[in-house]
Amino acid sequence: MFIKKINYIPQVDERDCGVAALAMIAAHYKTRLSLAHLREIAKTDMEGTTALGIVRAAQALDFDTTPVLDVEINDLIF
Repeated sequence: MFIKKINYIPQVDERDCGVAALAMIAAHYKTRLSLAHLREIAKTDMEGTTALGIVRAAQALDFDTTPVLDVEINDLIF
């Protein structure tokens, strides 16, 4: 297995963890999105972004999503 290089997109503040991760995923697929835009579609508030907000934002960007609970890293399919 090989690992592709992912360009790092830093958080602007502590509430940007989820949208920064989503921005890096989108950038990997050649889509550049601002954190401000992602905060808006993920409905990020002063406490951050919920898991549901990340899922819905990813779906709005036409990513296929499968939310999971209590999964181990080895159980994920890459």
